[in-house]
Amino acid sequence: HAHELHDERGEFLNIVHRDVNASNIFITYDGQVKIIDFGLAKAANRISRTRAGMVKGKLAYMSPEQVVGKPLDRRTDIFALGTTLWEVTADRRLFKGETDFETMDRVHLAEVPNPLDLVDGYPEPLWEVLQKMLQKSPQNRYRDALEVASALDRAALYEGRTVNESVVSGIMHALFAAERAQHEQWIAEASKTVAMGLEMRGTMRPGGPGDDLAVE
Repeated sequence: HAHELHDERGEFLNIVHRDVNASNIFITYDGQVKIIDFGLAKAANRISRTRAGMVKGKLAYMSPEQVVGKPLDRRTDIFALGTTLWEVTADRRLFKGETDFETMDRVHLAEVPNPLDLVDGYPEPLWEVLQKMLQKSPQNRYRDALEVASALDRAALYEGRTVNESVVSGIMHALFAAERAQHEQWIAEASKTVAMGLEMRGTMRPGGPGDDLAVE
């Protein structure tokens, strides 16, 4: 959605999130996936510009061009999402090193281990998608998130997997049943408190001389 945004004149905004990572991916109980925290996002028509040599975002999720301060476009988000997806499915860190310098060096080299050698039964079609997402050169990656989504859908279909909001919602309910119940209770209690407050305000009327309000 963000990658395809246009302004009121129909001009392409070219929004780049610049900080895609697992902590900024939010999944709702009804199965919707949302990217949050656009605090570092940059659009092509913004007046302010990042000072030369300054990098922003979490080092281990940057793209090779980002760690050296090159101009960025939507494909840097594709690389960051590829890093996140590799880590989630391989259950280990990809570029994180002992020091910031080591992490940046690993990102710049963009050497990605084959997860088929690390995880039994890892889906080969998924690895094919990740390989393209994690290409060192932006020109060799997918152009935008829409292409990535289509590629992931094809990979899931090839594996005979169904991935949609209903399936994800079922997983969320199974994994976080207690948290969901607690959240719904909190919402119910908050709604009751608000309703009581509105009811109290409804019973208040202007008072007599010298009184601001009188309560019936």
